[in-house]
Amino acid sequence: MGSLIPPIVKFFSSRGSFIYIGLQLGGIVTLFFGISLIVGCTVTISRIALPLLATPGTPYFFLLWITCSVLSFTTLFNYVAAASFNSPCVDAEETMRLAIEGNLLSPQKRHRLLDEPSRYCNSCRRYKAPREHHCRVCNRCVAKMDHHCPWINNCVDAENHRYFFLLIVYLFFSTGIAFFLLLMAYVRLWWHGETKGSIYGPCGYRLRSFPLYLTFALCGTIFACMIFFIVWSGLHILKNETQIERVIVGNKERLLRNSMVPFRNPYDLGRWRNLLTLLETNDDPVLNQAKKGGTMMKVALLLWLALPTLRSSSCDGVHYPTFDDEVMLPV
Repeated sequence: MGSLIPPIVKFFSSRGSFIYIGLQLGGIVTLFFGISLIVGCTVTISRIALPLLATPGTPYFFLLWITCSVLSFTTLFNYVAAASFNSPCVDAEETMRLAIEGNLLSPQKRHRLLDEPSRYCNSCRRYKAPREHHCRVCNRCVAKMDHHCPWINNCVDAENHRYFFLLIVYLFFSTGIAFFLLLMAYVRLWWHGETKGSIYGPCGYRLRSFPLYLTFALCGTIFACMIFFIVWSGLHILKNETQIERVIVGNKERLLRNSMVPFRNPYDLGRWRNLLTLLETNDDPVLNQAKKGGTMMKVALLLWLALPTLRSSSCDGVHYPTFDDEVMLPV
């Protein structure tokens, strides 16, 4: 029996083990299940609920229809984009050069780094770039890896992080609006009691159909979950750190708590710059002109950056602006 232990351990630790293959296959199932949920809820709301909540042809109905269409499209767009885009290809020679340069730094400067300067990945057989980590499910090193999300069957990384964050933001608004519209409709039905059959016309019974009850429950559950995810992700984004880096930063802060110079995340550029770093894309025609404006200009810029786009992220997966580089630049 003892002779079987090494092969078993080797099998489970190998990158081709059935555990990670199962996670990959399960990710495909959850991805299509998530898309089906969005499409199903959209069809149910638009075909059953909207004609009952507003009279077709009225401005209110048109407003609800436009809102439903826009939120459904943007949610699906960001869902597919987050699942499709991967982190940028990293040049092995460049990571080796950075590792050599990092090893030549003085101990004082090395303590200011978030990662060790020379981290070698035995699976990919190359040095890792700064902020890069190996994902066993994807079986590759991922630039600025946040976590592996089974709902998109992909890692949240330097390229698709903006799409993932916008996905949960649009899910928050779309499910929240649908949930409260249906909630008000059900409250009216309950309040009027015996006359509930005449409130929404002869087709009012559809509000008590199983598809709408299921949609109401799903939207309420997803809306509650998105509140947590937006707060959780937003706290990391405003500090320009991933979930993996939050652990690293916390450990270094505890180690250097009593030192003369406390540890600071070198990639934390301030909340506004951190948010722009996540959302900005290459060749953006508006970003450079608008990011130095006042409060109203910043709000308009955020609305612009939240629009669907196929422009690639401005991050190359290797080089990241640091606090030492940006601190003297005007915000």
